[in-house]
Amino acid sequence: MKDVLIFFSFRKHKTGYYETLFAPYRSVGANYGLRFLQGSLKDLHIYIENNKLRIVESMTGRDLADFSAVHFDAWTKSPQQALAAALYLKRKGVPVTNEEMQSILADTKVGELARMADNQIPLPNTFTSSRHEILKVFKKSPVFEYPFIAKADDVFGGKANYLVKNYQELADALNTNKDKTFVLQQFIPNDSDYRV
Repeated sequence: MKDVLIFFSFRKHKTGYYETLFAPYRSVGANYGLRFLQGSLKDLHIYIENNKLRIVESMTGRDLADFSAVHFDAWTKSPQQALAAALYLKRKGVPVTNEEMQSILADTKVGELARMADNQIPLPNTFTSSRHEILKVFKKSPVFEYPFIAKADDVFGGKANYLVKNYQELADALNTNKDKTFVLQQFIPNDSDYRV
């Protein structure tokens, strides 16, 4: 049996639309030696560690590189996560049935970091996911030590940037900005601000 991941923008759709789309995959997979698994782009655990990109799908708990193939179905509500996933899959040599995600413009920090990773560019250790997943991961086992930086992925000029010293500050920052995706980065002590 080969495991094939089918991506949707979110874990669930309020009308059951994703289940309607996913059901045919599930019903015919065994006939072809395939096991189809559902994935959520918005809830991906996207890591950059030592300048290397790594992505774990939260519904399965598996690294994307572990799948035999990946198909992006209803993905357009999470384009920057789709870009990150597509780039990672290409770098890992995992077949993707539709490749247009690799051409998406990197217009948030999530997309920019995914493009920069694995290219010998020094980057701070980074983690991003949905608000719910960030809170779950950091409550159980923080990805890196406090303090760290939490910043909204689609703002500029220092808006929605936080120096987070503990879990409660992280929860407060994310809950104050529920409509934002946050990028968390290892704090680098400094006495100035460089914008490049």
